[in-house]
Amino acid sequence: IPANRDITVRKHTYPVVIFTLDEIFQASLRGKVSEFDSYVLVLHKNAIQVLVPTIGQQLTLYLDSRRKKKKKNEGKLGKKQNQKSVQPMEVEEEITAPEFEFNEQELYVKCGDVVIRPFDHLRIQVSVDASDVQHQRVVCKLIQPVIPGFSVPPLKREGDEAEEQESKKMKKQ
Repeated sequence: IPANRDITVRKHTYPVVIFTLDEIFQASLRGKVSEFDSYVLVLHKNAIQVLVPTIGQQLTLYLDSRRKKKKKNEGKLGKKQNQKSVQPMEVEEEITAPEFEFNEQELYVKCGDVVIRPFDHLRIQVSVDASDVQHQRVVCKLIQPVIPGFSVPPLKREGDEAEEQESKKMKKQ
């Protein structure tokens, strides 16, 4: 929520609205999914704080180690009495997230073969979760290094950029 202040100039009062950097950042990302290069600043048991130099923000990448439940529509149809319409059954399927090991002595987070240490380079995907209008939050997802079951695929593949540049060159000729 912006801070409202009034400024008085020559006996006239003008409202002044001051926004924080977080509000401006969230407004610029609203409705978009962006990818950024980032660097690890602080490691926690359940999170990694990263610095994104291109936007000058410090973001938190949460490491979920709990089980997630996913609703899945089965191909079989459930029968309901006294109704003409037949709806597919929903079955909850448990997805186990990978286990992250936090080592406080040597200061690293490990998951499988991937070890993350302070100042390591990460590629993250950033979006704004606007499901709760009053408490919008920035959601970070890991792209690189790839951790099976945790990382998300990039928006564009690296080969696509090279193909786009080649196609632009061909159009110019």
